[in-house]
Amino acid sequence: MEDNTLGIILTRRLQECGISMRKLASLTQVDPATISRIINGKTKPKEQLLDQIAYHLELDPITLFVAAGYGQDELNQFYKSIEKMVRVLLSSTTINWVATTEKIESTLVEYREFAKTPEGERIIQTELKAKLQRINGQGPFIEKIEQMHDQYLNRSLSPGASSIIGSALLYFILEKDIIPDNLFPLGFIDDALAIQLALDQVNAME
Repeated sequence: MEDNTLGIILTRRLQECGISMRKLASLTQVDPATISRIINGKTKPKEQLLDQIAYHLELDPITLFVAAGYGQDELNQFYKSIEKMVRVLLSSTTINWVATTEKIESTLVEYREFAKTPEGERIIQTELKAKLQRINGQGPFIEKIEQMHDQYLNRSLSPGASSIIGSALLYFILEKDIIPDNLFPLGFIDDALAIQLALDQVNAME
C-alpha cells in the first residue's frame, strides 16, 4: 500500500470504540500481531478478515476495502452472495439505506402488478437468460435468481407468491438504478436487496 489510510481509519475507530488491538484480534480470531501489522501498514489484510474488522468496528466495509487497495472487481467477487451484499448495503455510510429500501419496496409494488400482465410474464420468461448472459455472472446470488426463475416458470408458487417473485425478477431484468454505480461499487447491490425483500415477503406468507 502506498499510504496507510487504512491504519489511520482503524486507529481512530479503535479509539472511538475504546477497543484495543488485542480485543479486535480476539473478535476477529487472529493473532494480535496480525492486527498490529495491518494498522502499521505492513500487511494487506485478506478480504475475509477486512470484512470481519468492518463488522466488529461498525465501519463501512467499502471504505476499508478501498483504503486497503482493493479494486471493484475484487469487491464484486467477494460480496457476491445475497446475504453479504445486503449486509454491506445496510452498513454503508455512503447512501441512505432506509430511503433506498423504501424506494426499492415501492418499485417492487409496481412490478408486482406488472408481473400479472401478459407483457410482464413475457419479459420474465424470455429476457432473464439474456440478462444473465450479458452480465456473465455466477455465484450464490445468480444461483438464487435462477432458482426463483425456475419456480416462477414451473408454476409451483401460489398466485400471491408468484407475483412477488415476479416483481423481484422484473427488478433484476429491467435494472432500475436506485443505487448509482459511481456511489456504490457493487453492481447488483440493489438487486440483492430487492431479491431479499421479496423472499422475506414470500416467507411471511407461509
